[in-house]
Amino acid sequence: MEQLQVRRGRRIVLESVSFAHEHGVLALLGPNGAGKSSLLAVLATLRRPAGGEIAIAGHRIATGKDRRAVRGAIGFQAQDDRPPAELRCADYVRYAAWLAGVDRSALDHATARALSRVNLTEHGRTRIRHLSGGMLRRLTIAAAIAHRPRVLLLDEPTAGLDPHERLSLTGVIRALAGSATIVMSTHLSDDVRRAADSVAVFSAGRMTFSGSLDSFERLAPGDLDEAYRAAVDR
Repeated sequence: MEQLQVRRGRRIVLESVSFAHEHGVLALLGPNGAGKSSLLAVLATLRRPAGGEIAIAGHRIATGKDRRAVRGAIGFQAQDDRPPAELRCADYVRYAAWLAGVDRSALDHATARALSRVNLTEHGRTRIRHLSGGMLRRLTIAAAIAHRPRVLLLDEPTAGLDPHERLSLTGVIRALAGSATIVMSTHLSDDVRRAADSVAVFSAGRMTFSGSLDSFERLAPGDLDEAYRAAVDR
């Protein structure tokens, strides 16, 4: 990604964002309104950038053909994903796999595999309305990975969860990083500590820091909240 610019109407919401990420979990850290969700929407091809270049899984987001190729290579969990409450979990994931282009003959296997990856195998027949908040987030991640994407985009996956559910979900995210490159937005420093390999810090539409978790922690050893403040002030 080089010199990305994103506008909302006439307002610039992201300016001059450049970074590269190939392996593990990249945490986009910043408060609400910092531009993290706008960046993920661009990476998911849901919004076009106003300027700059982006390449995902070897494809530059420039033409319709490239965007279609990128969509086949990514999985996206939006912060406001709300699956139909009366559907059963397995039916929801199976439908997501079908939408993503999984062959009909492979849908059952893809569904079972995705539910297993997020520790929901025993809830395949559970109706979505009976899930806890953490289980619902894991289900929407299962839907996002059912077609085995190379890149997984997660928008505030732990927001609103209690500490136990957050710990469980960050463990799932770490496990998924073995088979997909993950970009995850968050405003919680604990998520960074538990899940991230790399960190990009955002504030007021600018990226103020990008580097490894170790280099981020060195900004204020022992206190990630102070490290964040130091990164913003750079």
